[in-house]
Amino acid sequence: AMFVYGIRSVVGIFLYFCIFLAFYSKYRSGKFELTVFQKSLILLILVANTITPPFSSNDFYYYMGLGRIQAYQNVNPYLVPISKTPLPEITASIGVWVDIPTMYAPFLTYFYKVVASVSNNLILHGFLLKFLALFAYLVSGYMSFKIANIYSAKIGGLVVFAFLLNPLSLDEILINGHNDIFAILFFLGAVYLGLTARYILASGLFFMTVFIKFPFLALAPLFLFLPKRN
Repeated sequence: AMFVYGIRSVVGIFLYFCIFLAFYSKYRSGKFELTVFQKSLILLILVANTITPPFSSNDFYYYMGLGRIQAYQNVNPYLVPISKTPLPEITASIGVWVDIPTMYAPFLTYFYKVVASVSNNLILHGFLLKFLALFAYLVSGYMSFKIANIYSAKIGGLVVFAFLLNPLSLDEILINGHNDIFAILFFLGAVYLGLTARYILASGLFFMTVFIKFPFLALAPLFLFLPKRN
């Protein structure tokens, strides 16, 4: 399975760059615009990747376990690791994370509790998390379009294509379900608001970004350059 996954990744990256170069030539000639068929094809690819089970990362199963111990066992994940709770249906899939308390920021931890509380069935729980990631992925693509259009009115479609069909993003976000996309969504929103001079709202979204994924705090200096670049 890992061999097939590796071949698929290499072929996917090669095709991505071939298609991107073809689209970039259209952009350079000023004629680039996604057709309805191309938009439908992109959406089909995104959905197909979303319903593919995660098989090269165990983080996604940790997210599920993190939500379930909070929703159904009333456990504080900052104090108790999953391995210390009765969660036999998912514990074996989690790997090393099962033995340590969570290191995720509070907004994300509570988000997993809410998702688990509305989907008691394990399979439904997994699909709900995946499609929430797809929603965040699509909205992030839209935000990238809005940001790109601030700099050039004709580059938005190219940027959306480059963002949404990046094979590494498809693998890590839609297939393996990594939670970085939720922080990326809020961060792109903060960047857009900063570029449009709505600094208080931008600061609020960036604050939420950090409380989803702590490492995004390292990007705080970027906001010092947004007004000048605009």
